[in-house]
Amino acid sequence: MDRPFFSIIYPAFNAGKTLKSAVISMLSSYRCSLEVIIVDDGSTDETAQAAEELIKLFPTVSLCRHGENRGLPAARNTGLSRACGEYVLFPDSDDNVKAGCLAEIQRALSEKPDMLIFGLTEEYYKGEKKTHTNTILPPDAASKSKDETLRLLMPLEENLLLGYAWNKAYRLDFIKANGLQFENIRLVEDILFNLAVIRAGASVTCLPLPLYNYAKREKSITGTDMPDYYPLHKRRAEELWNTALALGGGNRELSRVALRWSRFVLSAVSREKSGKPRRKLIKEIFASPEYGRYAPLLVSVDGNRAERTLTRIIKSKNETALYMLAAFTSAAKRNQKLFTRLKQKPQGEKSVVK
Repeated sequence: MDRPFFSIIYPAFNAGKTLKSAVISMLSSYRCSLEVIIVDDGSTDETAQAAEELIKLFPTVSLCRHGENRGLPAARNTGLSRACGEYVLFPDSDDNVKAGCLAEIQRALSEKPDMLIFGLTEEYYKGEKKTHTNTILPPDAASKSKDETLRLLMPLEENLLLGYAWNKAYRLDFIKANGLQFENIRLVEDILFNLAVIRAGASVTCLPLPLYNYAKREKSITGTDMPDYYPLHKRRAEELWNTALALGGGNRELSRVALRWSRFVLSAVSREKSGKPRRKLIKEIFASPEYGRYAPLLVSVDGNRAERTLTRIIKSKNETALYMLAAFTSAAKRNQKLFTRLKQKPQGEKSVVK
C-alpha cells in the first residue's frame, strides 16, 4: 500500500454532534491520498456511531477507542502511534476548515519543511449564534536555521499561533525520529509540543492563509474555574525562555518573553475571584522567583498601550493597580468584541521586528 500524504488525527470526546461536519469539511474537496484516524476517547454519547457513519462515507477513515476518557494529549498520542502518512494534522472534532484547505497545505509543503503553520479565523459564539470573527495570519516566511526560527518565535507566540496544534502540519518522520509526543498536561500541551518541535531543530514554513475555523464558545471565554492557570502559564513562559535561549536569543527576545509572562500574570489574576484570592495571588507573584527573572527585562516602550501600562504596574509592584486592571480585564472578557480588540497584536509581516 502506498504511503498516504496526510494522516489526519481527530481526538473525539463526546463529539457526536460535531464530528461528522468537522471531518466532512476536511475531506469534501480533497482527492489525494490520506488517512483519517478518529480516536474516541471514552465518549458516552454518539461519537462512535458518528465515526461509523463516516467510515461508510469515506473508506480512508478508521476508528480506535479508549475504554475510558484519558484526555486530549493521550488521544493524540494514540493517533500518532498509528499514523503512517508523510504529514500529520491534529484538527479538533468541533471545528471546521476552509474549502480546499488540504490542497493549499499540500502546495505549501513542496519543500518538505518539518512544520507548517497556517492562519486561522476565530469564530466567537454566544449560545448557537456567531457574534463576530477574528482572523490571525502568520508572516509569509520560512526558516531553515536557528537565526531564522528565532526571528519568527515571538511573533508567532504573541499572536497565539504557537499555542495550537490544529493549525499545523508536522512531518511525521521528524516527529517520530525525535520521539516527540504530547505531554499529559492541561491547557498548554499544544505549545509545549510545538516548542519541543522547534528545539529539536525543525525547519518551519508559514502559510498566511486563514484555513482553519476555530469555534470559541462563550463558556470557554469567560470561565474562571482554573486553579492551575498560573502554574501552567508559568511553565509556558519558562519553555519559551528556554527555546529562545536554545535558538541563540538575547535580551531583545527574552524581553518579549517577559512581556508574554506579564500577560499571563494579568490573565491569571483576572480569573481569580475578587477580594482576598486575587490579592493573595498578586502578592505571591510579586514575591516569586519568576518575578525576579522577568520583571527586570520588562521594557516600558514594548507592546501596545495596554501592555505598556501593565509593564509599569508590574515593575513598580503596584498591587492596587494590578488588582484594578485585572478587574477591568475580567469585565472586558464578558464583551467578546471588546476583548478581541484589546488582545489584538500586529500580525503577518507587521509582527516581525526587522
